[in-house]
Amino acid sequence: MFCPNCGTQLPDGAGFCSNCGYSLNGAPAAAAPRQGNLSIEIIKRALAILGKKPFLLWGLSLLCGLLSILAYFLGGTVLAIGFAVSLVLSLGMEWIYLDGYRGKEVNSKQLFEPFKNFWKSFAGMGWRELWLFLWSLIPFAGIVFGTIKYYAYLFTPYLLRDGEFGAQEALKESMSRTNGYKGRMFLTDFLIAVAVGVPAGLFYLLGMLSAIDNIVCRIFGVMFLFLYFVYTVVYSVFLPLFCGLVRAAWFEEICGEKEE
Repeated sequence: MFCPNCGTQLPDGAGFCSNCGYSLNGAPAAAAPRQGNLSIEIIKRALAILGKKPFLLWGLSLLCGLLSILAYFLGGTVLAIGFAVSLVLSLGMEWIYLDGYRGKEVNSKQLFEPFKNFWKSFAGMGWRELWLFLWSLIPFAGIVFGTIKYYAYLFTPYLLRDGEFGAQEALKESMSRTNGYKGRMFLTDFLIAVAVGVPAGLFYLLGMLSAIDNIVCRIFGVMFLFLYFVYTVVYSVFLPLFCGLVRAAWFEEICGEKEE
């Protein structure tokens, strides 16, 4: 049998999950967790969702960014105000990515959904950012621990949507649910970085042909520099959206939580 909470394989008749402590008394048996190249599957599904509504998601992301800037501007010297508002807005954007991945309709109203319980939303996101900051301060190894904890806390925004979890509980629950998956999450992001970075680097290097004192090289160099510019603009606009859908995909595929 498998734990319905984290997917760990357990002996038949077990009362509690040895990995996450979930009570199995009366709980329905979970199906075996999906194996194989889950990273590639998640990338494919996130791309398919992005292809269906790229400009809608981009527009909502742009609105989120503009409102965050406005919050900092209106906050004046009280940077904490802008920081708090931007965190809550980012939480709303994460919920939009999750709804988008689930195939639901998304709109600007959802961006403000976390403001219905502002202090809980701010506390949850702020608590996560605080711990990420503290882990990153560890001398020499901060980048390693910070990266590990980034993936451990990845599900916090989605768990905050459930009224069951407060700030600390959401963080702990995220660590439990990401257990055993952090390496694959990192691999997914690495594959995305390579897929985006290699063409950009190639276009830029070929663009350096424009510096050669040869008419043919200059023509091709200028052409590749133009391609580099266009490519950079495109991935700067759509890469954050794609990464947001990938984060939502990991939560949905691992936890399998469905909203009513």
